[in-house]
Amino acid sequence: MNTASGSEASDPLQEARAYNRSIYLMVAMPYLLLGTVGFMIYRECKKRVVHTELTTSGELDQAPGEPHD
Repeated sequence: MNTASGSEASDPLQEARAYNRSIYLMVAMPYLLLGTVGFMIYRECKKRVVHTELTTSGELDQAPGEPHD
């Protein structure tokens, strides 16, 4: 009788699930990276818009604690 030890035994269902999860991970990775880069660009653009609005309104030139006009 040929018995396999626990590390050598292969469960086909478990192996299929592992392949399935790895495929999901490979498919999701480009979207995750693209989403992260897109969010970083969005955040940087938002900072620039706020900075530009503060500069044009003169609020950035005032010292902290001074009342606004």
